[in-house]
Amino acid sequence: MSLIDPLLVLQEFDTKIADLGRKIATLPKHRAIKEAELSDTLRRQLQAEQGLAPESAEAAAPVDFDSAIAGIRAEIAEVDERLAAAKTELEEQKARRAECAAGISPQHLRFYERLAISHHPTIVKLEGNICSGCHLAQPPSSAHLIKHDTEFVTCGMCGRILY
Repeated sequence: MSLIDPLLVLQEFDTKIADLGRKIATLPKHRAIKEAELSDTLRRQLQAEQGLAPESAEAAAPVDFDSAIAGIRAEIAEVDERLAAAKTELEEQKARRAECAAGISPQHLRFYERLAISHHPTIVKLEGNICSGCHLAQPPSSAHLIKHDTEFVTCGMCGRILY
């Protein structure tokens, strides 16, 4: 196994964790939108029950409020389920990442994590003599060092780890 392989796995976990974090951040917004729809539907139902004129022609169309409200509540419940599932998956991914990180030397892990703060992806392929992170040419010695897999090779411009 090469020096880079465990870090590539770690990078995959980091990507999944970041994606789940973004998903978790957006789901409460979806829930708030559905709650606003529910509130609006309840308001229109109350207006209809009180015999008040609807605010627009669209609102004047006959509506089965009970089924509309039930549908919106079901959508809110679905968003809540997706949020709970995403949080559970996030915790699982974090635990698996920790297991993976335990198998990496502390020195290499520190180097990777320090670099990961400012560069994503942190580990990129050297294609020809071109860093696929910043797309700048690297010296021919970089490819030679990568083949021998005795040490990390980093891009001279962006600092990413090359493989």
